[in-house]
Amino acid sequence: MQKSSYKLLSIKGILGLAVLLAIGAGVLITTAFLTSSHISYPISATILVVSIWGVITTLVYIAKLLFKLLELINMNKGLTAESLELLSKIRRGTLVIAIISSGFLLYVYDGTQISDLPEVIIVALGVLFIPFSIFVFVGLIEQLIEHSVAEKGDELDAHENLQKDLRHNNRGS
Repeated sequence: MQKSSYKLLSIKGILGLAVLLAIGAGVLITTAFLTSSHISYPISATILVVSIWGVITTLVYIAKLLFKLLELINMNKGLTAESLELLSKIRRGTLVIAIISSGFLLYVYDGTQISDLPEVIIVALGVLFIPFSIFVFVGLIEQLIEHSVAEKGDELDAHENLQKDLRHNNRGS
């Protein structure tokens, strides 16, 4: 195996582990809410659990897309239209996660009303900012690959035109 294959394999392993940890955390949180008898705000707790599973489902989808992207990179097809399409889907997935994550805020707000800790809302907003940051970052990477694919296409067109000119000149001689 090449050194890059080991890197990709380790990235895939870490990605798979992260997905398993997210699913495990979702199961634990859901179990805690379903078995708890002293939830003060059942509606916000329900929204929280639904939001958590929405985020986990979207994370699994994004992980699947990342596995495909890693395979393209392994085959030296990282700067192609196919990888650009995968990045576009990943970017949309991160936006979905950012929107679904806002469902956490209702539960956090209810919790701050009980415990009189308004600072927790600021921390929750900071955590909510993470998926939006990833959305912007993936958008930047998507733009870079889009420009790279366009330049690559221009180079291929120029190369094909040069070959046509050479064939035309050879026929004329």
